[in-house]
Order: sequence, then C-alpha cells, then structure tokens
Amino acid sequence: MNARRFSIFAIAIAGTVFLVTALLNVVIDPQGVFETGVSGKPANPNFRYQRFREYQRDASRVDGLLFASSRGAAFESKDVAPRIGVGHLQNLFVPAGSLADYLPFLEYIVADKASRGERIKKVVLILDADLFGTPAWTNTNIDGFLPPGVGGTEPVRFWWRYLTAVQFRVWRSEIRNAWLDKRANRVSADGEVVAGSDDRNLTRDRLPVVRSIVLGASDTSDRKHHGLEFPIMLAGLSNEPPRASKPAADAQVRRATYRPQLDRRLADLARFVAICRDRGIELTVAISPMTRSSLDNYGVTELSDIVDRINRIAPVWDFSAPGTVQEGPDFWRDSSHYVPAVALMMIDRMFGGGGDLGRPGRLRPLAVR
Repeated sequence: MNARRFSIFAIAIAGTVFLVTALLNVVIDPQGVFETGVSGKPANPNFRYQRFREYQRDASRVDGLLFASSRGAAFESKDVAPRIGVGHLQNLFVPAGSLADYLPFLEYIVADKASRGERIKKVVLILDADLFGTPAWTNTNIDGFLPPGVGGTEPVRFWWRYLTAVQFRVWRSEIRNAWLDKRANRVSADGEVVAGSDDRNLTRDRLPVVRSIVLGASDTSDRKHHGLEFPIMLAGLSNEPPRASKPAADAQVRRATYRPQLDRRLADLARFVAICRDRGIELTVAISPMTRSSLDNYGVTELSDIVDRINRIAPVWDFSAPGTVQEGPDFWRDSSHYVPAVALMMIDRMFGGGGDLGRPGRLRPLAVR
C-alpha cells in the first residue's frame, strides 16, 4: 500500500469513527442535549442545559428566578411564585449547584431580558453552608457543562464535546434501559401486560446507576425520587465532610483542603449581589436547612464562620441552625434533601407568610465589615 492509499484509508477510518460516535451521541443522547428522546429518559442528563432550555421556552413570561443546588427540587414554582409576588418563577436548581452556575445564569438571563425590554423582578438564592467553597461541578464533566452563551461557553465547543464524547458505558446502559423499558411496558390490546411476571419488574431502578465518568459517584436515592443524578463529593476529596469541632489552626487547614474555592465563591456572591442591586432586582438570600446528622459532621464554628462571611456580603435568612426541621425525619427525603413542606415554610418565613414547623430560620441583616 502506497502512502496515498494509506492516507485515504486512515482518513476514511477516522471519519467513520467520528460519524458513528456522533450518531450514537445524537440518537442515544445520554445527556439530553440533542432532545431526540429516542431512548427515553437520559441516563446522565446535563441539568444545566435542561434548565437553560426551560428558561428559553418561557423567557418572555419569567419575572422571578430561584437558584439552588439539587435541594431546590423541593421548591415548586407554581406554589412559590404567588408567595414571593411574581407571575412566573423559573426554578434553576441544578445538581451540585453553586455560584459557579448561578452567577453565569444570572448574567445571561439579565442580559437576555434587557434585550427584550423586560426585567427580572425578584431572585431567591439558596446557598448550602456545608458545600460552600467546595470544588464546583460546573464545566468539569460531560453532565455539568454550562450551555452555549452562558458563562462564556462557545456554541461550537459545546456541541463538539457532545458529538465526539466516547462514552461506551453510558451508551450500553441507555440501550439496555430502553430495551428493558420496552419489555416492561409491552401490553396487549386489552391493556394486560404481555411480558412474563419477571418482566413486569424490569425497570431502570434495577440497573446500576451510571456513575459520573470523571468525578465521583451519584446519589441513587435522589434518582429514585426525582430522577436526579449528582456527585456527592468531587475528585480528590474524602467521601465524608470534616468532623466535629477542632482547633482553629486545624480548621484553617480543613478550609483550605475541603473548601479550596471559598474565596472565589465569595467573590462570585459579591458580583451576584451587585448585579441585582444595579438592575433593581429584589434579592433574597437563604442558607439551606441541614439534618441533625449532617450538622453533627461539622463543627459549630465551621458553619457559623461560612454563614458569617456570606452575611458580610448580603443579608441572610439562616435556616441552618438546629431546630424543629433538623430533628423531624418526616421533613427529609434523605440526609441532604428536604421535602416541599420545608421549602414552603422557608418561603413563607422569608416573604411574610409566617410559616409553621416551629418557625425556624432568622433574618441576619447585612453584617458590618
């Protein structure tokens, strides 16, 4: 084989590999970015892109925003919107969300609304004191890339990543899930299940959760309740948060290792607050509640220090202190995620409705620096 033929053969092989990879990614669509829907529910969805598309579909109606991590799934937009005084609230919660997500989304939406001659009236920002300053999931894995136009993401680069990603494990899982779903849901004309009794229980929940390709694992309990998959801890960190109170010097070491992006997130928060102030947007900042077991994993001074530093930038509704919600198992879906009743209590408390469940949460005015 001469050099010319070899070159043509090599180019043909490379082109075939690219086309097959692109075709699999578009048809199977594991991250749900192409919205083909061929294989049903995405196995490893990019929730940041999904929230982006949800905003785009309702952009002209949106006049309120809620930013939160996966804990924000408890806030139902239709229930929250009238309580805070907006017509249409866009809930922009994302798994493992942080200000690395919230700030770019706010900048994009504010600019987009201005181009339409519209504006955002109110923003609710829910922060997690236990995860504040930990490494951001944003733009680190294929299920966490910011969408085109958000945070400087270039459209060509965004789509190229999803066309060329080689993800054998996810492809295999999606194909198998689609096949099992088809068997489980196969029915006769009179509505009776045709498949055998064993097939009736063939659901996605029986399969191993597809773990994130680059960084850490996923929480199967959240997938079960809301279809969410998100990293509990990121690469290079322990699977457990820092334990109870230790000397100040040790706390500084832990802050540097467990919260290496603390200063960056505080700067993001300052920018977030400034945008809302300059645009005349009413901003409400809150700290998420935590279970008693989660609180016990942290020293009192560790969490209070985080909240204090946040409070130097903005007034804060602090729901992280021990109280009725922390002690009540019925208020929690798992060790991190509270139920919608708690979310509504928080909204009512912050926006004057009073709330119940022992009236937890207190407003901390802007601290004097």
